[in-house]
Amino acid sequence: MNLNLKIKWMMLLPFRVFKKSKLIRRFVFSFGNPISCPSVTINTKIVGKKPFREDMASNIDWGTWADFMKKDGEFLYLTKYLTFHRVHEKSETSNCINNNKRLEEDYQMFCRFWPKPIAKFIMFFYKNAVKAN
Repeated sequence: MNLNLKIKWMMLLPFRVFKKSKLIRRFVFSFGNPISCPSVTINTKIVGKKPFREDMASNIDWGTWADFMKKDGEFLYLTKYLTFHRVHEKSETSNCINNNKRLEEDYQMFCRFWPKPIAKFIMFFYKNAVKAN
């Protein structure tokens, strides 16, 4: 459990209480993506057969969650560990970190929530989190 995982865990806590709040979802996602993509179950009858955005390489999940947060429904968060996320050098995430695509996409995502000067300010701190992959 490193600092990044602790921060993500804290970011998920509001979903336990405010399951349907679009405002809380927006607030949480405006500071990053705390949801590990492999741990998600999506109801494709509601969101369609191809729910993920295809315009990003690293942030297909964050972009998708940002789209979902605008819809009615719930983000359910289970505190029980049901999956483990294995990080390895040949993953797409590692590839995107190595070629700086990850930082570019993170900045794009922050710009969806914040004016550019604030997004740049957040990136100043956020870019260090990428190194923990």
